[in-house]
Amino acid sequence: MSNRIPPAAKSFTSLEQTYIVGIVPIRFPKKSRRNIVRQASRDGAPVKRSTRVRLRPRADWHKRNFLTSVLIPSLFVKRSGGPAAPQFPKIREGEICITWIGHASFLIQTHEVNILIDPIWSKWLKVIKRLKQPGFEIHHLPSIDFVLVTHAHFDHLDRRTLRRVAADQPIVVPMGVGNLVHDLGFHIVHELDYWQTLELGPLKISLTPCHHWGARFLADLHRVQGNRRPL
Repeated sequence: MSNRIPPAAKSFTSLEQTYIVGIVPIRFPKKSRRNIVRQASRDGAPVKRSTRVRLRPRADWHKRNFLTSVLIPSLFVKRSGGPAAPQFPKIREGEICITWIGHASFLIQTHEVNILIDPIWSKWLKVIKRLKQPGFEIHHLPSIDFVLVTHAHFDHLDRRTLRRVAADQPIVVPMGVGNLVHDLGFHIVHELDYWQTLELGPLKISLTPCHHWGARFLADLHRVQGNRRPL
């Protein structure tokens, strides 16, 4: 039995026609990533390079030993909470419904589309244990039209969950993150840099900066991080 979420009932052909996309050629030295699209500025001017936030904390940052303060104690803590079947309301025109699934995962619903942000249903992130259950099981999700990922941290970009969610719909990620999701089953991967906006169907998606980093590993300083803001 497949673990994939059923594809959206509506045709994405009509939605694709509403995209405003400035296509910038991308070189793919390794695997083919032809479904990744980066946005160009509307006036044709080169996009200003983003300011990266390095991994060095500020002087007033509260220092702690991650191994002894977080990782080891979590192994002896029982995972709390329990999923329940959600009761999604019928959304009328002009209304919006926001459901917090857990951690940074949200489901945003309008009367036209369903948007999933930073989905994660995994119980383990490598050696990190999830301490609270998601609010509901992944098979309770409605058909998802668009997926948004804010940055590449393992607790925000979970490839196992994204592979189950992917049903040939678009996904929007920050610059430098497309190569992590291009092979999971999404129709197209949109990469955004700071302050860039993409129109997807009835929505405008903007990437705004935040004081955080997007690295998955210590050498991943090329990955942009930001707040995804659907308008």
